[in-house]
Amino acid sequence: MNQELHSLDRYLGLEDHEHEILKRNESRGRDLGHLIEITSRSRIEANELVENKNVRKAIRGVPASRRFGPILVMAKTVHHFYKDITMADFRDVVDHFLSDARDPVELSGNGKAIKSLEKVKGVQISCESDQHVFGISKYVSVDIPEVHPVLQGPVSPISKEIGVPLRAWKRRGNTDYNEAAMSLFTNIKPNNYMWRSAPATWKVKMGSVLVVRSDGKDISPFQVEVICHFCQFMLQPLFQDSLGLGECQRTRADVLASITETTFEGFFYAFRQQQLAQTPGVAAEESPVLQ
Repeated sequence: MNQELHSLDRYLGLEDHEHEILKRNESRGRDLGHLIEITSRSRIEANELVENKNVRKAIRGVPASRRFGPILVMAKTVHHFYKDITMADFRDVVDHFLSDARDPVELSGNGKAIKSLEKVKGVQISCESDQHVFGISKYVSVDIPEVHPVLQGPVSPISKEIGVPLRAWKRRGNTDYNEAAMSLFTNIKPNNYMWRSAPATWKVKMGSVLVVRSDGKDISPFQVEVICHFCQFMLQPLFQDSLGLGECQRTRADVLASITETTFEGFFYAFRQQQLAQTPGVAAEESPVLQ
């Protein structure tokens, strides 16, 4: 496709489109020398959750690499002119799709040693459907490669205030509600009409969400679980109070005074103590603020 302009609607429909740009094949350790553009629907309706069988065949059925709906792949020069795509490009795209599966969920299941692309340990906050279909936990450790969309994702405002800045990225596939991930993006601007609410993009069509620290440090599933519980079960009642819908009077300034590193650390260790009886292994977990 040697064109400067192209229409996506005829291939992908009128929905919003999501773009990925590949510059390097991380699994093979080489630069491409040009660009590969992967375009898909950014939103897929529940009744359209049909797996792309061509992708499934190319990746030999690896479940964590699944893609849904039509996908358009095109090659570009570094100057962003479209060019003919090659079989070598196809190999690079397949490698990219497979990179989604390079996490402990897959490795622990088949025991195969896969070359790690790890740059940092992140966490997947799994939606209910993915927990049920793949038999995985709600919070799962994931190796985030050097080039991944989550590294450019938005930063959760609450996580930033408590000293553990988390970037997030919605994984393709399921569009289930994900309240834990949504809570990370609660609006904490006191003069904003969206106070206490999350942006529309973090309310619907969530599915499973990847999070990673924006400061490049590792984070564990338990640490992310505590942050989500802090947002959902400690802060949300305070937000309700500030709107006159709770059990006591509280100002927005009062709520903000509770979103601090000190308050979160107290919550972290109290939560850890509660979990010790059922999960002794959490005794080794430390507050991510201290890392």
